[in-house]
Amino acid sequence: MRSLSLVIAAALVAGCYNYKPLPQPTPPAGMEVSIDLTDQGTAELASKLGPGVERLRGKVVTGEDGELVVAVDVTETAGGVESFWNGENVAINRAQIATIRQRQIAKGRTAFLIAALVVGAALIGAAAAGASILDLGGGGGPPAGQ
Repeated sequence: MRSLSLVIAAALVAGCYNYKPLPQPTPPAGMEVSIDLTDQGTAELASKLGPGVERLRGKVVTGEDGELVVAVDVTETAGGVESFWNGENVAINRAQIATIRQRQIAKGRTAFLIAALVVGAALIGAAAAGASILDLGGGGGPPAGQ
């Protein structure tokens, strides 16, 4: 039972996530976000983020005075090339931001993942205990009349 709990906990941590439009104009500190930059933002932030970066993901540090400070985890170029960061803070002017989306757990996909993991764990447990999934309890004797 404990291993099943660990499997479910791991699935919840790993979970499946979506990025949804931000319901408020300024995300609170600590919120995980995905930010699409404007063309101007891509050009102006090239010295901080690298050339051609159009999107970044990370955690909001502050959102004041017309700029957002984000602890960056990932940047992505127009060609889809991702670079992984270590949470370095980058200040982004509001004029450089095209859209902000917040990270939310995808409930349906995560539930499916948990269900698949539970079934898989049960099958592995049954196999380890010597039980067969195909054994429907029909008895092991010879066919009738023999």
